[in-house]
Amino acid sequence: MSSEPNTIREISSDEKILSAYLDGELSLQDRQLVESRLATESEFRTLLASLEESWQLLDLLERVEVDKKLVESTLETVIVSEEQNVSKRQVRTKRWYFAKTILAGILFLLFFGFSFRLGEHLAPDNNYWLRIASPIIDRLDMYLTVVDDDPELLRLLAEQRLFLPTLSAGAKPIDPNEYRPSSSVRILDSLSVHPSFAEWKRRVKRIQNLDESLYNRFYNNSKKFQNLSLEKKRKLKKLHESIERSPRRYELFQTLQNYYNWRKSLQSYEKTDLRRPLPATERVKQIAALKNHLDANQPETITVPLLSEILNSNADLAKALDRLSMQEKEILLNTTPAQIIGVLLEQLDRERK
Repeated sequence: MSSEPNTIREISSDEKILSAYLDGELSLQDRQLVESRLATESEFRTLLASLEESWQLLDLLERVEVDKKLVESTLETVIVSEEQNVSKRQVRTKRWYFAKTILAGILFLLFFGFSFRLGEHLAPDNNYWLRIASPIIDRLDMYLTVVDDDPELLRLLAEQRLFLPTLSAGAKPIDPNEYRPSSSVRILDSLSVHPSFAEWKRRVKRIQNLDESLYNRFYNNSKKFQNLSLEKKRKLKKLHESIERSPRRYELFQTLQNYYNWRKSLQSYEKTDLRRPLPATERVKQIAALKNHLDANQPETITVPLLSEILNSNADLAKALDRLSMQEKEILLNTTPAQIIGVLLEQLDRERK
């Protein structure tokens, strides 16, 4: 059984040598060797003649002329395609550059904010204390009375109404959770530790216009505040915000103020006894026992009136109170209900005029 002939013929080494000879690709020494073989070998001459004949036949074939328009059209297509690719790359580059710019801006703002916060803690200036700590400085002595105790102490004192008037007969019981801070309660700009720029300017102007006694008090409190440890400052800030975010913040503040005034009236040995570390529940029992003992000997002692009852009766009065300065509020809370209402009504009349 005969096999089919190969479609591709293997080229001999002699054909390769003669092809290179015809193409002029051989060195002088190799050309001399080929010509020596052509002179002595008939088969080598026959192979050369066959190759020369094939080359001549190729020269006789009709050459295909390339259409100039086809070439130009092809080149234009290639150029347009490359321009589109370049345009796409430019768009992608611009988008990436824009994205990098935005990302760099965000990172810069984050770094700036972090550096600003860190700088406030590590090297705060005078304007920082006026801007951030002014509400805390105004209440500093009162806050220092309870800041080292359990955070629940003030809430428990208000819940048990040790320094608040007792509820009237038939009054709705107060939910103790209303004394806790709530995220839904907004801190007033005048009491915020992160106020607006307008409020900051108002604080600076208010401090500049204080009379000598109030200015000396604020100045001394600010110096005392600056000398506190960073941890104590954070505790004061947390205490302040927990009061201001409470739905019953006025009662918490009244409790704090009355508790502070009550402690000032104690004897030295009684104050020392209150400094012993105790859990909040035990501390409240200790305060209640001491207060009941003192009240039994001084029945005429009265507490500051319950301001929340006045404010709940009239929303305009509550708004007028919010617009008062910190010193004005503290003075007002030490007066009778009739005096409080009178001052707030005068404030409303002045604002309406």
